Amino acid sequence: MSALSAVDFDPEEATYSSLLSSGAATPAQVDQMRSLRKHKNLLSISRRALLQQHYVHDVTLTRCALTCSAAAALEGLGRREEAVHLLRHRRFMEEEAYSSSDSDSDPSSPASLAHSPTDSASYDIALSKLLFKADSKPAALALTLSVCDLSASSPSSVLPADAEDAYYLAGWISIHNDDHSGAYRIWRRGAENLPSSDLLRRQNKKRLCWDSPPPSPPAPALLPGLVGATPVPTLSDLEPFSVPPSTPCPALALFDPASQNRRLAFRSPPVLTKSECAAVSAHVDSFIASERGGVWGTVRKSSVKTTDVAVEDIPVLRPWLNELLLSRLYPLIAEAYPTLADGSSTLSPDGTSRVRVHDAFIVRYDADNDKSFHLPEHSDTSAVSFTVALNDHSEFEGGGTWFEALGGEGGEGMVVDCDVGEACAFAGPMRHAGYPITKGVRLILVLFLYVEDFKYGEFVKSYMDAGFCGDCSKSGSRAVADEKSGVKPSGDKTGGYVVYRETVDLSNMLNRIEQEEENGEEEEEHTTQPKTKI
Repeated sequence: MSALSAVDFDPEEATYSSLLSSGAATPAQVDQMRSLRKHKNLLSISRRALLQQHYVHDVTLTRCALTCSAAAALEGLGRREEAVHLLRHRRFMEEEAYSSSDSDSDPSSPASLAHSPTDSASYDIALSKLLFKADSKPAALALTLSVCDLSASSPSSVLPADAEDAYYLAGWISIHNDDHSGAYRIWRRGAENLPSSDLLRRQNKKRLCWDSPPPSPPAPALLPGLVGATPVPTLSDLEPFSVPPSTPCPALALFDPASQNRRLAFRSPPVLTKSECAAVSAHVDSFIASERGGVWGTVRKSSVKTTDVAVEDIPVLRPWLNELLLSRLYPLIAEAYPTLADGSSTLSPDGTSRVRVHDAFIVRYDADNDKSFHLPEHSDTSAVSFTVALNDHSEFEGGGTWFEALGGEGGEGMVVDCDVGEACAFAGPMRHAGYPITKGVRLILVLFLYVEDFKYGEFVKSYMDAGFCGDCSKSGSRAVADEKSGVKPSGDKTGGYVVYRETVDLSNMLNRIEQEEENGEEEEEHTTQPKTKI
């Protein structure tokens, strides 16, 4: 049946109202039914309007907008292939009709009203979102980059919202391909071509914050008491943790096997003294009190409660982190990970580091007040990650970073704990979790780092394709309960997840049409029907 044919009768729809009023359905079932109803209604409305346009040419929405709405509805109903086919078919048919007509001489012609030059870009963006969701990243990236190029060369040919989506999505596709350098180049280009876009400016600002602070306003000076005379760690100072030979781990693919010898995590001696950690903590507390009303927020959405703050949001800590990176952490990475999978080093020929910051934030686990005990099992969007302990064990119990691939064949993993000022460096693709604290407050610095122009995704893919990994791409489930407390390391529970703020922005962009329709539906329900408690 065609995607634009009449909606089939659905017996579930007939029982929708009765289930809601009787309370027989669970909240999850109610949400599912509401979602199905919303998308069926959207598909039906879009179909009727598209059929109407065969006869009436002064309707509010263009054929392109209606087609994109219908495609979004099909996606919401789990019919992605139909949605992709619909977008491709309509784009081809309408572009053919437009190019073969003399629309310039007759602006009121049906072809002119049905299709405009901006519609092609709109179709491409809608299609690229579906392809990205379907994990067809090369095809999605090609479409988004073509829209970016068109927006730069002929701005009037692309709607501003489509241009913003193109740059934003192209950057995130590059991130998902583990090409961080390419992503930031795309976002920089987008911020320059679309200066009014807050979304692109925010993405570009992060790179500017850590790589080349703008001269105006002047970057704040490094305050006394931050980053003192702690010696730079050498390889002999680092305690390595190796993945057992019988344990597969995609993160092994990032580095030269001979020089790395399966050592993927390291614990360092203190890179910050106790007084330096106390000074950082004091600045964080002052910022939270003065700028956030004493309330900790989060840059992450998780299945468990988390509290954290981005370092870039705290101006006095920006020079501190830059100094810490240059003087301590980048040299540590060069020692711990001497040769990358492509044979290069993390150092440039002139001796400067190729390592860059993708994300940096201070995390607080508070067992007594916030009940933010731990972080679920996950992998980082980074080549190398760091956690640096900012307070000692006299202030909390438990904690540490649990790694699934460490600790032998029993599948229980291993917790690597750090004392105040010590750092744990590890390959970002390693599955890990914030091990639960049971008492007090734990404060850590978390860093996601990448290496300039090192596209490590291709090496991970080759590792997976070669069959070394088996089912290790699946969500980890090998963690076992702690013998004393019975507390699992976190994240191995069904439904455990970690999503960062920017990924939430990406999800919002991918589902914009569906969300707008949902918001309209909710507003209509609130104004025309009595509220029902579920």
